[in-house]
Amino acid sequence: MSTPTDPRARVADYLERLRDVLPAKSAASVLAEVSALIEDRVELEGGAGADGAVDRALAALGPPERLAAALTGETASGDVARRVAFGRLVPLVFAAHLVLAIVLTLVGAGTAFVPGIVGALPTDSPVATGFGVLGIFFIDVGIVAVALTLLGRDRVPSLLHRLRLEMPGTRRDAALSLVLLALVALLVNVPSFRDALFALGTGDDRAPILSPEVLALVPFLDVVLALFAVRNVLLLRSGGERIASLAVDAAASFAAAGVAVLVMTRTELVRIPTGAGLTEAQARTFADLLLRVGFVVCLVGAVLLVARGVRRLLRIRELWSA
Repeated sequence: MSTPTDPRARVADYLERLRDVLPAKSAASVLAEVSALIEDRVELEGGAGADGAVDRALAALGPPERLAAALTGETASGDVARRVAFGRLVPLVFAAHLVLAIVLTLVGAGTAFVPGIVGALPTDSPVATGFGVLGIFFIDVGIVAVALTLLGRDRVPSLLHRLRLEMPGTRRDAALSLVLLALVALLVNVPSFRDALFALGTGDDRAPILSPEVLALVPFLDVVLALFAVRNVLLLRSGGERIASLAVDAAASFAAAGVAVLVMTRTELVRIPTGAGLTEAQARTFADLLLRVGFVVCLVGAVLLVARGVRRLLRIRELWSA
């Protein structure tokens, strides 16, 4: 994760890292004291406007994990960090694992990616499917517990720093995203633009290649674009993350993952026209290759999008309980 350039953002980042390794019952009071201490230290360094004043003030306090250990004791700090890391990792790993299982189930795969761990869900009955999902959860709980044990108490705080849940974004980012979303909506909904972009050939011989199965998903894609647009409008109004914008972002992420899964269930993504040196067999080969590439891209995208949605929900929980 990159270091924020804004001095206020760096202080907020420091305090958030400190919160992660403090016991919940004392976090609020300790953060208030440390925040006041940082302000006093910044004044001693020449004020917030002085170059490097904030950096020198934070450096004087030391890393937040070390400060927490000094304030609460090394064991307590490590245990808190481990609990927080466990609470963040289990939902993320479970969500990614469940998406893989759902995809394998939908495409009718008879084999597992990792035998005994990542495979299709049982579909004999709703009860069997429910137990399959429950089994995935318990497997992931065990995997995360073992991973954190092997990682060790000393390294868990550094892992937490990589599992930050804050939603990045500024008003500038939101405005640029709205422009990009508008362009994408234009490309997928205006046939003349869409057929010109997704086509093969030259001149008057250019032919659209998207299959009817893919075009049938355009309304679902429009819903995703609309949700992301609402998220950016909320970000423009607030200038930062709020529970409402986080909730819409989570909904948009899950919806986008759903569209990716739907794409993976298509039997045909493109129809390659014959001619221009391509035989019918070669056209089918290229279409099949694109189908396989599209499957992999959508699978990775679906996993990342679901993980993004879960991170937003976890952040909502943090803000709600703060």
